[in-house]
Amino acid sequence: MKKITTLFFVILLSLNALAQLEVKPNSFKLVEGFVNIDPDYQYDDNNLPYAVLKIKTENINDKERHNLSFETPKGTFFEIDYHIGEVWLFISYYTSYIKFSYPDSETIKFEFPFEMQGKKGYEITVVNTANLVLGSGSITVTTKPEDDAYVIIDGKDIRERTPYTNPIISAGKHEITVSKFSFEDVTKTVEIKTDEHLDLEIEMPYIYGEIHIETTPPGATVIVDDSIYCVTPVTLNNIVIGNHWVKLKKDNLKMISKKLQFEKDMPLVLNETFEQCPEGAINSVFSVSATEQVYFSKGNLQYQTKTNTWRFADNQYYFIGPKKKDKNGCIDNFAWNTWDNPTLKSTKSSDYKQEFTDWGHNPISNGGNKSDFWRTLSSKEWDYVTTNRKTESGIRFAKATVNGICGVVLLPDNWKKEYFDLKKTNDEYSNYNENAISLFDWINKLEAHGAVFLPSAGYRKTIDAIDIGEPICLYWSSSIGRVDDDFWVYNFSVGFGMSMDPSTGMSVRLVH
Repeated sequence: MKKITTLFFVILLSLNALAQLEVKPNSFKLVEGFVNIDPDYQYDDNNLPYAVLKIKTENINDKERHNLSFETPKGTFFEIDYHIGEVWLFISYYTSYIKFSYPDSETIKFEFPFEMQGKKGYEITVVNTANLVLGSGSITVTTKPEDDAYVIIDGKDIRERTPYTNPIISAGKHEITVSKFSFEDVTKTVEIKTDEHLDLEIEMPYIYGEIHIETTPPGATVIVDDSIYCVTPVTLNNIVIGNHWVKLKKDNLKMISKKLQFEKDMPLVLNETFEQCPEGAINSVFSVSATEQVYFSKGNLQYQTKTNTWRFADNQYYFIGPKKKDKNGCIDNFAWNTWDNPTLKSTKSSDYKQEFTDWGHNPISNGGNKSDFWRTLSSKEWDYVTTNRKTESGIRFAKATVNGICGVVLLPDNWKKEYFDLKKTNDEYSNYNENAISLFDWINKLEAHGAVFLPSAGYRKTIDAIDIGEPICLYWSSSIGRVDDDFWVYNFSVGFGMSMDPSTGMSVRLVH
C-alpha cells in the first residue's frame, strides 16, 4: 500500500514506451452495495472519508499495471493497493479528476461526472489500445563500444540510456536512434513482432578531431591522456572529440602540458618551444603533478650576509647547517618566510608573516639572477615527487650517503636502473648507509644522469637549542600547516610532511 499526497506530485514507476491509454467509455460507475471496511485506510489527511476507486484494466498485464502512473489535483490524497487484475485507489471523495499514464505515453485525464461519496466504491476501466490494435513485443537496446547512450524511439526522447529494455512496445516498424557525446548518432529501423523479443546491438562510431604538432627541438614524445602516440612533428587525426591533456616530453627538458578541446572538422595546430635547462639547475626534470614538471636547483639556497645576495651552493652535497656561517659569510638555515629577512631568529610566531612570499622572489646570483624565476615546492608537490610520481624505472628516491654526507637522492622521471645500482629504494624507513656513494660515482653515474641530492643539514629548534646530532633531512614547503602559526615542512627522514613552528631553521631547495 502506498500513500500519496498530491501536491503536483506524480508516481513515476518503471517505463514502458509507446503505450496508448484510454478510459473505456461509460465504464465509470458506482459499485452497488460496496462499503469501505478496511480499518487502516478510512480517512485522508484532511480527516475526510476515502472513497474506493477500483481500476480495472484491459490488455495490460500485472507487471504493466504496476507501471501505471496516477495524478490527482493539488490538496487531494490517494493510497494504492494492487489486486489481481485491478488497482485499488483509496481516494479523497472530493477529487474532481484523475490522470493516468505510462511515463513514455501521453497522459490521459478523466473528469469524474459526479462527486463521489466517502466510504462507497466505484470502478473504472483503463485500456491499452496499442496492444489491442497492433499487438506488442519487447526490445533490448545496447551500444558498442560503450553503453550509456540516449535512446530515441520514433523521434521521441524517452529519457532512457543503454542498456535499455522495453517490455511492451507496439508491433510494427520503429526507428531507434542512439546518441552520445563523442559518437556519431546512429538510427536503425527495426520491426517488432507480436509476442517476440528483439535484442538490438548498435555499433556507434567515434567522432575524431585532428591536431598538427611541431616542437623546437623536434623529436618530442606526444602523450594524449597518458597514451603515448609518436614523436614530433606529427599530425594526429584519431583523437576523440572533447577535452584532452596533450603532453610533450623530451629527455632533460621540462614537459609541456596543454589542455585542449578537440572538435569535429576543426583541426588544431600546436607549435611549442621547449625551455632549455636554466642556469643554476640540474639538467633533469621531475614531475610535481600529473601535468607539471620542474628543474631542481644545483644546491641548497644560501644567503651571503656580507653582500646581501642570494645564491645556490656550489654542489649538491654541501651545506653549512644551523650553527654557523661559512668562511664567505653565507648561511643556509632559514626560518619560515624569511625571504626579506633571512637572518631572523625570533622565537615569536607573530614575527613571521602568514602570507607566504617565496625565497625565489629574490634574484639568485648563480641561478639566472632574475626575480621570481625560482620557487619553493608546496607540501602536495613534495609528496607527489616522493610518493605518487611515475618514473621510467619506478624509482623515485633512495636514502644514501654521498661523499660521506647523509641525505636523500631524488631520481628524475627518466632515470634508468642501469645507471647505478641503488638499494632500498622508495623506502622512507631505510637507513642512510644502505647506499654509500663515492664522490666519483656521484659525479659520473648519478648527477651526470640528473639525480638530485638533498643533504641532511640538521635544523635549528630555537635560538639556543641546536639539533644536528642525527642526520635529519628537513626542507621547507610553501604551504601553511594544519593549525594556525604552523607551516609545512617535508621530513625526508620519515617520508611525510609535518607542521613546524615558523621559527624553526631549516634547509630550502628551490625549483624552476
